[in-house]
Amino acid sequence: MLGVGAGLPVAPGAGSVFAIPVARAYAWAMKCPRLGCASVLLLASISCGGGGGGGSGGGGGEPPSPGPPVAITSANAQAVASAVWLGHAVSTADEILPQQVRDVLDDYFLLLAYRPNTLPIDLACGTSGAVTVDGALADAAHPGMSAGDRATALYRSCLQSHESAFPDLADGTLVVEVTSSTSEARTLSVGLESLKVGVSPALLLSEVGQATITLSNDGSSASLATDLLTATGGGQALILEDYRQSLVPGDTGSLLSFRGTQSGGDIDGSVTFDTSTPFHRPASGYPDAGELVITGAAGSSVAVQAQPDAVHLLLVVNGGAPIEITWDALEE
Repeated sequence: MLGVGAGLPVAPGAGSVFAIPVARAYAWAMKCPRLGCASVLLLASISCGGGGGGGSGGGGGEPPSPGPPVAITSANAQAVASAVWLGHAVSTADEILPQQVRDVLDDYFLLLAYRPNTLPIDLACGTSGAVTVDGALADAAHPGMSAGDRATALYRSCLQSHESAFPDLADGTLVVEVTSSTSEARTLSVGLESLKVGVSPALLLSEVGQATITLSNDGSSASLATDLLTATGGGQALILEDYRQSLVPGDTGSLLSFRGTQSGGDIDGSVTFDTSTPFHRPASGYPDAGELVITGAAGSSVAVQAQPDAVHLLLVVNGGAPIEITWDALEE
């Protein structure tokens, strides 16, 4: 049985542009130190504290149902703003991809090209467990770059270490298909068939849903869209509906936008959110422009307004006087 990523040839341009730090998702499950960003597909915001308001959160059985809208007040506005910001903010395009999708792009499509006559392929995971890879390629000379390329990864208690201090455990099925491809970008259909991800058997999230990811071939921009994505685990549930997220290059730095409806996770109920003005993220540091509006019950709201010094932001609760805090305080 082969080892995942062991001795695989690397196609030109396949490098590490899709590498993502997944430590935040796992850090939150381990008392939440801020160690970096995570893709929304990892649904990190379910893992830490607080809101069980997203309905039934057990694995299996009936799917979770959305909680009622939250009334946003001066007492909870910062906590709600923090939960939405931390759950959906990224600083680079490749952070939009979860580690398992990166494995498909970096390794599994290549395997389909180099071993087309020995499918399916069983691989030993880095630490323990295994994954079975199957699929088909439209053009074996450019694996993962042509419309119709499809890879299925069946994880069986697959424990990896990757480059993070936290292990990466996966169980279940992930399907990635290239639905369109041009000289500038490709679009992926990502199917989660009760894929479970986490750091140990006791800390697993079960994810169900379908998402579309579009990636520029130079790695500078990415977008994600899903009509419905759910995660359950630890007695909690997180539901994302009508969700869109993108990060694209700006004149300097990058522009981040996201919108959708979230129920559960760190929010005791549901809210809708939208970056009415995309956040401008400099090459490093916090945004220095942009606005996020979060809406709860009966039209209650909190707006998060970035300030030019990239240190402070304003919270405007229900149209009242602005409250100045720092980005560091929002992420505490």
